[in-house]
Amino acid sequence: MTRMKLEPVTGSSSIKAIGHDPATGKLHVQFHNGNTYEHDDVPLEKVAAFTGAVSQGKFYNSKIRGAYTTRKV
Repeated sequence: MTRMKLEPVTGSSSIKAIGHDPATGKLHVQFHNGNTYEHDDVPLEKVAAFTGAVSQGKFYNSKIRGAYTTRKV
């Protein structure tokens, strides 16, 4: 498996970095606690809203967590 490039998130107390592959729709979210989760079929528009959110943690919990097939990586 190729490791996805993650971009650091600034100003979030829970999310450390985010990576998205538009070709596959896979979204990786790395948390400050060390856990990383992969979400399937996340559209680019949702990722743009996520990265631009005032609070990425709140956006993740309300719009991504539980809405997409997820696995811990």
